[in-house]
Amino acid sequence: MKKTTASLLNLLLLTAPVLFSGCAYHAYFLSPFHATGEPYHTIPLKSDSLRSATYASGVFTEGGANSRLRDNVFSFTGSLHRSHNFGNFQAFYGANIALGSYNTGNYDYNDRRPPIRYDTLPRILKANSKFFGGYGAGGGIDFALPFGRGSEWRVVGVSFTLEKEFGDYWSFRKTLPDSLADATFNNNLVGLLGLSTELAFKVRHGMIGYKLMVAGDVLNGYGGSHYKGVDSTQYGMIFFQQSLSFTHERVTGSFQVNVGNHVMNAQLGVGYRLGRREKNPFYRYEP
Repeated sequence: MKKTTASLLNLLLLTAPVLFSGCAYHAYFLSPFHATGEPYHTIPLKSDSLRSATYASGVFTEGGANSRLRDNVFSFTGSLHRSHNFGNFQAFYGANIALGSYNTGNYDYNDRRPPIRYDTLPRILKANSKFFGGYGAGGGIDFALPFGRGSEWRVVGVSFTLEKEFGDYWSFRKTLPDSLADATFNNNLVGLLGLSTELAFKVRHGMIGYKLMVAGDVLNGYGGSHYKGVDSTQYGMIFFQQSLSFTHERVTGSFQVNVGNHVMNAQLGVGYRLGRREKNPFYRYEP
């Protein structure tokens, strides 16, 4: 009998961490630009004979952030960028401005800290919508190889975007006590460095493209003074994205999915090429 009781007690001690782990509360309040600041930028095919072009575009973003993606993030980004083709290289540079809302989600029973912090959470982290905005500039360059009849493989591309944030959500992060979040981004400036590859297929009157990118915030590093909270020294922001684009004459539509650490969103964009119409925009490519 004593052996049975001892065995049951040992089993309870071993399983206790698992039984009570579901009651742990987790929170990660990051920059809204960590996984949205690298939208798709249109660059004409080399076979389109456009050495330079200027684009105006708008991008809608909808997604989730924080633990279990419980916070809803919505924004609109307007931008202008200029593209260039020279030899086997292509480049772009431009500026943007974004406006959006960050809605903090509810904290249900299975997502709370131990009781010592229970009474504080409902008052400070109640669900509501917080305005945010930002402006920035950036550019990139890639190495392209033609194939087929006017299509090309943009073998490797490097891009960098600098974004400055303002608004209520930034003020919320500044005043949030360290003890109430695993990690809080304690800065309003991000620098996103991306590495990409893209296949661009020439079709009648346009192009279809598929792009993959991995990017991260290199300005703030991994952990360090720009993160606060109980998990701040272990936190860094890296995200992956894939995008599908279709260009018909002057108009480009794009759909992009971004996935990162406690963040996931989708971006729907439309771009329009400005300037006068070229004389022979879709000539047959001869390698």
